Amino acid sequence: MSVPFETLDDLETAMTEAHADERWEEALTLADQLVLVDPDASPAWQIRAISRTYLMRHEEALGAYDDALHHIGRLLDEADDEVEVEFLDGGDADTDPRAVLHFNRACELAFLGRREEAFDGLRASMAYDPNFGPAARRDDYFKAYFRDPEFLELTRSATLN
Repeated sequence: MSVPFETLDDLETAMTEAHADERWEEALTLADQLVLVDPDASPAWQIRAISRTYLMRHEEALGAYDDALHHIGRLLDEADDEVEVEFLDGGDADTDPRAVLHFNRACELAFLGRREEAFDGLRASMAYDPNFGPAARRDDYFKAYFRDPEFLELTRSATLN
């Protein structure tokens, strides 16, 4: 597949700029193109998912988060000390993006009313970073569960660690 950019770096730069400027449709199109020609472009996997969230394509976003978790897990498993895996938002090789990917996926599930799956996703996120428990208490996607005893216990236990 050819891309309308001279280099893959040009495509990745355009995608990153569209993401930063919140041009979600453009970011999504570019991210979809990039993963086809470079399946190791970890920011593209993340942008394909988050763009779908911002475009309110919730069911599509779930699949994109699954894809991102799969491919980024593969990249991290294959990485060695000499290979740095890039992540969004200034992350580095010491930062595991699966925490936010699981959290965003859980948000989508909560929005869609899939309570048990949402709570399982939140637990997965919190296994990487317990701060996502308190974050869920402030996230509108979890609003339907703000008074749910299991949700309160799940997110409260995170604040006690």
